[in-house]
Amino acid sequence: MTRIKLDSDLIKVLSLFQSLTRASVKDCVDVGERLYFIVEKDHMSRAIGKGGENVFRVEKSLNRKIKIVEFDSEVTKFVRNLIYPARANEIVRDVRSIVISPVDTVSRGRIIGRGALTLREYERITKRYFDIDEIKVV
Repeated sequence: MTRIKLDSDLIKVLSLFQSLTRASVKDCVDVGERLYFIVEKDHMSRAIGKGGENVFRVEKSLNRKIKIVEFDSEVTKFVRNLIYPARANEIVRDVRSIVISPVDTVSRGRIIGRGALTLREYERITKRYFDIDEIKVV
């Protein structure tokens, strides 16, 4: 678990997102191509908007792809929200790691990503809130 630090650019982005969606945002993580917005529990529908209109509006304003993730204080539920739309049979917390069992090869590919980049992004985001070392896909 790392201490969350936001620079002035991310604070501006976070503020824009909150003003456009009226959703409470816990965090914003910049991972290169995509921005992840971690919203408070029960604010997901407000953040997405009717028919996904808020997502499109934010992406157009920022000229970047975004992903909205609902925060959960239980690490396995948070990881399930993070990997969505990929599906997993089960997500288990080992001592210092999370083990994901994907439903099928398509979900497995989505979770891992090309060169395991997506999996490392998920790991980095999860480490911001929970004391884990790694996420494994079996």
